[in-house]
Amino acid sequence: MRKLLDWAKNNYLLKAILEPFRALGRHKVESFIWFMFVIAASQMGVIINIIYRWGFQGWAFKAALAAESATGSFYTFCLVMIASILGPLFIFHVRDKEPKFRYITMVFVTILVFTMILDAIFYSFSSQIPKLTDFSKLANDNIVVDWAQLIFFVMAVAFATYSFGLSLIREHGESVGLEDKYLSTENNNKEKLAREFTSDSGAEDFNGIKV
Repeated sequence: MRKLLDWAKNNYLLKAILEPFRALGRHKVESFIWFMFVIAASQMGVIINIIYRWGFQGWAFKAALAAESATGSFYTFCLVMIASILGPLFIFHVRDKEPKFRYITMVFVTILVFTMILDAIFYSFSSQIPKLTDFSKLANDNIVVDWAQLIFFVMAVAFATYSFGLSLIREHGESVGLEDKYLSTENNNKEKLAREFTSDSGAEDFNGIKV
């Protein structure tokens, strides 16, 4: 068990995945405000529709959820959310003179782009299916839920949360061992050269002795 914990503690990939989420716990107020405005507020219409059908019209929860997925609401949310994540990531990458977390950012951007492409493909295929206009037929327990759409929705929320946590680490300098290796090597080389220069160029007194 100790070896497993040591491995987890020193594993760069695991740190890269977990640390942005841990940063949310260190910034609880900012995280709460972000979640309420970015996630909850953006889905307010969907949430109200589900509550109304489920709580006031007696629909099964799965049926109320399926009524929203039938319109492609969650596919659209995923596309918009990922697009809104990509913008700041590219801005940070271009703006910083010494880009931080370059490896993590590039891998994350790659995952986001491919997820957005897959989401668009699924959305396109689902749009070819005839739309159900009589939602009263959904108010039963035999409805088939579009699970692929819900998976993309969960992925979008997870990616958005990860991106916000990464921004907290970036802005507050809480790298926790996630510095890019090439930057760490460069900084170490600079410090080594500075020490060598200081030791070799010490000032001399009038007798020629270094002080």
